[in-house]
Order: sequence, then C-alpha cells, then structure tokens
Amino acid sequence: MKIAVNKCFGGFGLSGEAIRFLEANHGVKIYKSWKDLEDNKKEGELWGLEDNSYSSITMYSNAEEFRTDKRVVNVIEKLGKAANGRCAGLKVIEIPDEIQYEISDYDGIETIHELHQSW
Repeated sequence: MKIAVNKCFGGFGLSGEAIRFLEANHGVKIYKSWKDLEDNKKEGELWGLEDNSYSSITMYSNAEEFRTDKRVVNVIEKLGKAANGRCAGLKVIEIPDEIQYEISDYDGIETIHELHQSW
C-alpha cells in the first residue's frame, strides 16, 4: 500500500499545480471559496480548495483514505517536488498491504508506525 506523508517541518499540503493536475486528470472538484465547498461537499468525496492565496485538498471526513487515495499518490509521484504545498515536502511511502499503521506527526514531519498493542 502506498501512503502520502509530509517529510519536513510545516505540514502536509499540495501545491496549486498539483490540485489543478487532480482536477484535469482525475476529475477532482475544486472549489473557489469556502462557502461553495461547504454547500457542496459530500461524505467521502475528494475535494480541493484553491483561490489566489490558499490551496488545500483533502477527503471529507477520512484522513486515512485521503493519504492512500490513488489519485493523491499519483499526483505526488508524477509531479515530484512540484506537488509540494508551501510548507510541505511530500513523499510516498510503500508498506505491505496487511500492516495496520498510524501516522505520527512532529512539527509537521510525519512518520508511519506499525500499530502494536500497548497496555
């Protein structure tokens, strides 16, 4: 399984170029304002927001599905550094499909950890 993570201080985010790539190549809906987005988004839908000062993309209600979404992984692999948002250094990590995992974050730098039992 491929998982998109951020590997630098800052936070996960896609560039405007990456968001436009998703719109053009994968049919992802891009909204131009928060109001339009709030009025139209649906549970489980991959959506983006882009205006002159801000760009963002996520999957409404499910961060894990977003990070493993083939469209998101594809844009990061295709565009490389050009996919990085303003404070991001995105990378695709591949782990075995059967592994249960969690993403941990330290000041924006994300790592993938296999889940273990703890008491």
